[in-house]
Amino acid sequence: SILHSSGLVTSIRCPARNELIDALEEFDRSWAQLEERYIMNLIAIEDRARLLILEAIQAEKRLWVVDDPTSSTPWMSYNAASRKVLIDLTKSIAKLNSVANCRRKGRDDLDYDILEGAYSVLRASSQSQDMGGIRVLAVDILGCFDSIRQYLRRVSLCLERVDPHLCNNTGLVSRLVEWEECWEVCGRYVRDPKLMTGLSTVVNEIRELQLVLPRLKAMCDDFDVEWFMVLPRLTLLVYLRDPNADVSQLMRQLMPQCFRWSSATATPKPLQGFLDLQASFNKTRHLLDVLLGNSNNPMSTSPALGTQKVGNSWGKSIETLENEDQDVDMENFQFTSPDFDLGSCSTSWEVFARRALNSAPVAPGDATDKCRDAIKSLEAFTLLLERSSLDLQRHCAEDWNQCSAILVQCITGVSKRQQDREFQV
Repeated sequence: SILHSSGLVTSIRCPARNELIDALEEFDRSWAQLEERYIMNLIAIEDRARLLILEAIQAEKRLWVVDDPTSSTPWMSYNAASRKVLIDLTKSIAKLNSVANCRRKGRDDLDYDILEGAYSVLRASSQSQDMGGIRVLAVDILGCFDSIRQYLRRVSLCLERVDPHLCNNTGLVSRLVEWEECWEVCGRYVRDPKLMTGLSTVVNEIRELQLVLPRLKAMCDDFDVEWFMVLPRLTLLVYLRDPNADVSQLMRQLMPQCFRWSSATATPKPLQGFLDLQASFNKTRHLLDVLLGNSNNPMSTSPALGTQKVGNSWGKSIETLENEDQDVDMENFQFTSPDFDLGSCSTSWEVFARRALNSAPVAPGDATDKCRDAIKSLEAFTLLLERSSLDLQRHCAEDWNQCSAILVQCITGVSKRQQDREFQV
């Protein structure tokens, strides 16, 4: 051709077949090595991502070894060695929670104390019925913990299905969410012995009142809207009945603004508003006890103060209160039916409970001045109680909402946990 004759195009030698085969084989080997390095690096990255769950699996296996499979209460036989394994497992779960729990705070401080508190509740409830009311909290805590243990056992058989992005594993996240919520809500009361005892006292008192007042039990079982107005009143009444008991620790937790905190005294003292409420309660209880003729009845007398006249240690005596102007605006004070006959009540404690249920006391037709004075004092106290009840609900609404949920759970004895959930990675 003209191009070849002019020398503008030089001839290109076609490679031999063997040379082409060698070149393709070398390229294939280089590509395979690249893929191998890429895949191995990817596997290493995924393994590092799964390392937290692998550590938790190993810790659970160590605990399974020390567990007694024939015992329905392995926590009763835990020794120092098994406690060390439990602590390691809870730390592993806390680390896992900080990475995988994208639906809540992802806390990494979910320590072993909550399990120790739950074990203490179960031990105490097995020896005394006084702690039986809060047993459901301990059962829920241990149930959440056991649910995570079961998940770790099952997922150890299918680790290849675990998403390296741990927050994408639905089954893991749901269990961690339940554990963190249980730790925050239930753990506050289970870890503190005084708070635990105070909570148990409130639960037991309300349960006893339900036996006397069927309407109270119906309101609780039906989750009546009015029940959540009655519950804070009853909680305050239990405290006022014996302010020196462990219930005071619960009230200081819920209403810190009503107590004076001082470094000079180990125990905070109530402020004047609470002192007035306590004095009004003591005066009304005294008048009701005299009216009902059972001033020595233990059901109507503070366990800590015996049968003496109470109120002196709170800054106001009964005699002083009787001389004070305790007028009540009866026109603006609305009663809610059904009413109850004051004479039909056996104790002052029953009168307070019925009044907290929004029932108005009705005096008989031949009521004495003593009866009218008792009703007048009861209504004056009820106004103060309602004011404190609203303060209890509003000062720190989140704390009260959590506490009321715990109280309802303990009173009804119904677990909040989701049962028989299908396994998901």
